[in-house]
Formats: sequence, structure tokens, C-alpha cells
Amino acid sequence: MPPRGGSSEAPRSFVEEARRAQIVQCTIEIIASMGYAQASLATIAERAGISKGVISYHFAGKDELIAQVYTSVMTKVTQLVLPTVAAQARAAGKLRAYIEGSIAFIAGHGQEAVALLEIWNGLRTSTGQQVLDARTYEPGLEL
Repeated sequence: MPPRGGSSEAPRSFVEEARRAQIVQCTIEIIASMGYAQASLATIAERAGISKGVISYHFAGKDELIAQVYTSVMTKVTQLVLPTVAAQARAAGKLRAYIEGSIAFIAGHGQEAVALLEIWNGLRTSTGQQVLDARTYEPGLEL
């Protein structure tokens, strides 16, 4: 079976989306508890109670899975923080809302926050360069 991770394919079924969400959540849990470097597909599969082949069916590889984790967590952050920031009329209010919203996200979503930090610091190119930087996620950059 070819991997279903690509974006040029037919829409995924409810069951496929649920399985992908489960894999992403298990990846967040593994990264938050063990660190980015120890988040192997085998460890993630074991946490999810599935085989590595199931992960490979839903994601083209670890890079795509980590990208989905990053996107999922950053989407949640922006959904929770940016509306409050945008509602503020002045720059000082926007800054305060951003800081308070970010702290509230960390307090209420500890695993996601730790996983995001681990990915941010651990994801490197083959030459050792950091992959993620301040320009990586556009909604935050626009803010």
C-alpha cells in the first residue's frame, strides 16, 4: 500500500483522520516525555499500540509526522492566542494578550508546549543546521 501522507490524494476518511490524530498525539506524548531524539517510529508505534507499518501508511516518514505534529500544535496555539491579540486595539494590549495567551497555552497544554520546544531545538538538517526559526510559522510572523 502506498503512503497516504501526500496532499495530492483523495480526501481521507473519518477513520483515517482519527488514526492520524492518534499517531500525532502519541508522538507529542513521546517527544514530551522522552525528548525529540528518542522519538523513533518504533517507540511511537508502541505507544499507539500499532505497528510501524500503520504509521508508514499514514505518513511518508518521520519527517512528515514531525511536520504534522508541529503544524497541529502551532495551529492550536494560534487558534487560542491570536484572536485575543487581534481583539486588542493598541500595541501594548496586543503584546500583553500575546504574552498572557502564550503562558496560558503552556499552562494548559504542557505536553504540546514541551514537544514544540523539543522539535524546535532538535530538528536539524543533515549538516546540523536548525530547521525551524522565527520565520517558520507565518501567523506568528505576521503578528
